Parts: sequence; C-alpha cells; structure tokens
Amino acid sequence: MKRLLALIRDNRLVRLNFIMVVVALCFSILISFFSLHYVTMKDREQNTSLVFQTLYTSIHNALEAPAQVTKTMSNDSFLQKMMQAEDSMDPKVFEREIATYLGNLQAAHQWETAYVVSAKTLHYYTSEGMVKTLDETKDPYDLWYQNFLNTGMEYGADMSYDQQHNNIPSIYIDRRLEVDGKLLGLTGCAIYLTDVSDLLTRYSKEYDVNVYFTDVDGNVTLDKTGATITTSYLARSYQNEYVDRSSEYHNGTYTIRQYIPLLGMYLVVENSQHVLSRLFMPILVLNILYVFIFAIIITVVNHTYFQNEKSELRRKVRTDYLTKVSNVDGLEHNISAFVEDEANYGIGATLFILDIDHFKQINDTFGHTQGDELLIRFAHALTKSFRGGDIIGRLGGDEFMVFSPTMTEREAIERKAIELNKNLCDYICDDEHGTIQTTVSIGIAIFPADGLSYRDLYKSADAALYYVKEHGRNGHCYCGDLKRKE
Repeated sequence: MKRLLALIRDNRLVRLNFIMVVVALCFSILISFFSLHYVTMKDREQNTSLVFQTLYTSIHNALEAPAQVTKTMSNDSFLQKMMQAEDSMDPKVFEREIATYLGNLQAAHQWETAYVVSAKTLHYYTSEGMVKTLDETKDPYDLWYQNFLNTGMEYGADMSYDQQHNNIPSIYIDRRLEVDGKLLGLTGCAIYLTDVSDLLTRYSKEYDVNVYFTDVDGNVTLDKTGATITTSYLARSYQNEYVDRSSEYHNGTYTIRQYIPLLGMYLVVENSQHVLSRLFMPILVLNILYVFIFAIIITVVNHTYFQNEKSELRRKVRTDYLTKVSNVDGLEHNISAFVEDEANYGIGATLFILDIDHFKQINDTFGHTQGDELLIRFAHALTKSFRGGDIIGRLGGDEFMVFSPTMTEREAIERKAIELNKNLCDYICDDEHGTIQTTVSIGIAIFPADGLSYRDLYKSADAALYYVKEHGRNGHCYCGDLKRKE
C-alpha cells in the first residue's frame, strides 16, 4: 500500500490517471442515479399513458353506446308522433303505450331505466308509466330538466341518484326530442354507475394506479371507493376549452387528466409506481464497468458520434421552414402513428386538405414575397381554427393538411368546413394591382371509413379537393359523397 501511495505521489502521470479514474467512478455513480431516475420517469409515463388511453376508450365506449340509442329514440317516428298526439289521446292509453315502448328498450339494452319527459306537461314517463310531474318548487332535484335544456346541448350525461329505484347511483344520458325545431321534451336512459365504477376498480387493481373522476373545479366525483355525487346536474359544464389532455409530475406521481365532454367531468389517472427500482444495482455495476472499459474509447468516438447525431437530428426536422407548421414528413409520421394503431379505429378522425384558390395568380401578380406572407397568415389562421391536439401542416406550395382525431360526426365536420371556408378568406392588395380576395377549396376524408392508412386518406381527400377545384372552388366536398355519386 505504501509503495502504491508513493507511486501515486511521485509519478505525475499515474497520479493524473488515478484522479481521472476516481472522477470517472464518481461520475459513473451519479450517472447511474440520474439514469435510473430518467428511465423510471419514462417507464411511469409510458405505462400511465397506456393505462389512461385504454381506460378512456373503455369509458367512452360504455357511454357512447347508450348515447347513440337515445339518438335513435329521439328520431323514432313512433315516439315523435306519440308526443305530438299527447293532448288528443286518452291519458291512460298514452301512458300505457309509452310505458310499453320504454320497457322494451330498457329490457333490450339492460338499462336501469329508460324515460321520456314531455315539454308540454312535464310528465316523467318510465316503463312503469307516469311516475311524476317535474316541479322544482316541490322537489329541487327536478331542476335537472331545465338546467339541461339551458346548456343548449343536444345530449349530455351526469351522475346522480335514481329516485325511482332506491336512490341507486346512476349515470343519466339525456337527449333533446325535437321535431322541425320544436321541442317536444327529452328522451334518456339511466345506466348503472357500476358499469363505469367497476372499470375504475379493475384498472386500479390490475395496474396499481389511482383512477377517478373530478368536476371542473377538481372535486372528486367518482373513484374506486364509490361515488361522491353532489349537485353537478344543477350546473352542467360542457365547454370546448376543457377538452385537451394534460399531464404533470408532482412529488413523484405522474398524473394524466382529460375532459370527457359527454359527462362534463375529467378522467384522472395517477401513477407513482414503476418496476425498475430493482434494476438499480445492475445498472450501477454495469456503469462502473463501462467506465474502465470504455474510458479511452468514449474520448475517441465522442466527436464522431455527436457529429453524426447532429446530422441525424437535422434530417429528422419535421417543421415547414416558412409557416412553422409540420411539413410533409411530419404530417405523414404523426398521422401514420395514429391510423396504424387499431385501438384508434373506434375513435375515428377527419382529414382535411386545403388549397388556396388561384395562388399562382397571386404570386404572378403581387410577387412571391406577398405570396409567402399570405401563406404564413393562412397557416396561423388555420392553427387557431383547430384544437391543440390536432395535426396541422403544409404539404407544399399553397396546399395544407389538418388531421383531427375524434372528429367523426357529420354535423360537426360540416360546421368546421363551413367555418374554414368563411374564416380563411383573406385579402391581398397593393397600389399597383388593387385588391384580390382569396378563397379556399377543401377536400375531406373520414378515418377509418375512407382509408386505413395515411396514403389512402390522402388520396381520398385529394380526390374530393380536386372535385371542388373542378366545380367552382371556394367550397368543400366529402370523399364519401363522391363515392355515392359514382
């Protein structure tokens, strides 16, 4: 030992090498700790995201199915005629036929109950007949009816207690019943809250995570221990700004939360667990070993490695240099990641291709500088017209693309297309050439109906865009409509 210490003390090179080894060893230990922390964070994030997406889809499916049936009820000509004839029918006959109709639906779908409320009489009908007349002066609970109408929503859901069946916690799905714009009342159904709470319990146990619902103020309304139902039905919140998903770390817990518009509540998944702690010692030992084996190699290859890494990063840049939205590579990469996941088939999406009409004429008349400024303004306006989670990019020239997950309802797509045709109009002018108004042509394809891959969706939307360009421009067309015309 004395000779070793003397060698270190008297030999500068040995001393320097020894110091380097000690520093490398300490650095290796620090790297091990930070590596473990980073890897466990990523592991926790990926596991939480997977659990969240699967649970969100399951809950969405559990709610969407009865919501679609209530839509069928509201469009049922039998029910519409019955409600229109309420005044002219014998009350007993009317009550019996409505009860039979609702009883058949309830049995067929295994609901807790199905119901109809008359806008004329405020009578509340179930399979048991007319069970009450809504009167908020006598029963404050009856405020739910008017508060739902006040939202202006076509349909919505909330958690409450079933007064007719021993106050069983339930999820009520309400839908407006209208004919030619006239409100006849509403239809709805109540499904057992356990249809959703059992999902929370199962996922909590299987994945060792904490899952629950909150209202928009953050108050827990449902978790694996049961429901904490308050008076949320008195002030329902269905607002577009709540839709985006958010995630954060807090005190070692990774949390994902996303608004469910149908319920007017947030789904929250919290995960503080990971499976990598037991791997710490092997990671530490390997890192120490790597220090001694690769100390010299790392010094030699670092420069080459980082130069190659920079080149690779430059190649992978997926942002359009002019408009700062995604470029062609970015669009294809991000959209393909969504459509190639079969779990997203049930979620659906809409792809828009937008083309600025007569853009070449603008470039030729006003010059490329003003043309580029128009493209930048167009991209900015397009970004503002969609949600944060939508994929927006420039295909090249004056052609842009938007991919909007979860947008599948024809009415919502139509409203968005009309909005785009209106809001994306622009003006370009100068003293020499005057003023020209720009318009936009839009082709639309719906996933998965019009294609299961990025290329197929692109071709479908492009065909619809071509049809608009050939028929006067400044409009929009669905690929599905073209197929029906053929």
